[in-house]
Amino acid sequence: MPWFKVDDGFHGHPKVVELSLEAVGVWTLAGSWCAAYLTDGEIGLKSIQRLGGSKEQAMELVYAGLWLEPQPGLYQFKDWEDYQPLKAAVEAERDAARERMQKVRAKKKGTEAEPSAEVTPDVPANVRPNTSGTSEEVRVTPTHPIPSLPITTIPAADAPDEFDQWYAAYPRKIDKGHARTAFKAARKKTSFEVLMAAVLQFAAHSKGTEPKFLAYPATWLNGERWEDEAPQQTVVRGPWDPSFHRTGTRS
Repeated sequence: MPWFKVDDGFHGHPKVVELSLEAVGVWTLAGSWCAAYLTDGEIGLKSIQRLGGSKEQAMELVYAGLWLEPQPGLYQFKDWEDYQPLKAAVEAERDAARERMQKVRAKKKGTEAEPSAEVTPDVPANVRPNTSGTSEEVRVTPTHPIPSLPITTIPAADAPDEFDQWYAAYPRKIDKGHARTAFKAARKKTSFEVLMAAVLQFAAHSKGTEPKFLAYPATWLNGERWEDEAPQQTVVRGPWDPSFHRTGTRS
């Protein structure tokens, strides 16, 4: 799903400073809605009202120059195509992702995937996918920029700072030399983004666990632990849930 991107200078833009907070809220929710439904920045009054907004707030955005009103009851984000991904690019990326997954699955089965035309969506460098790799890499290829990562293409496997970034995130600092060797081997199998996303998830899930009970960094890498499924979240039920009264305990 694409993200609705907001510039970090939005709060101080001359078109924004005089707006009511309600209008700013409508602008933000409407942007998220347009991104989710791939409307290329177009939203109707009924949808605005469902989000909790009003015609008065919509017109406030029109008068401020943030929205256009091509016809009564229909609003358009100004310059949407300059800042947000368009429907055509998002759908092209999704088609490319499905094709990559088919190729990966076919390769695992020892067969060749059906040839098809290459899809190269016109998207920024930081959302362009890596077209080779494991099935996990295909699944996590983002269709939007990741704030915690720089806006660049996937770094080369021998980039000098990749291991240091990954090692800093790993919750157990031990046996660094073997970890570095294992990291280089892992980078031949998957991307840096995949490794970082997986180690951050692992670190969050391991929070509160004594480091001595965690795998060595090299062991984690050699075991291709970035392929692990995300841990299931524990659901805490209270007295309002019928199962609470059946068991007498929280689960």
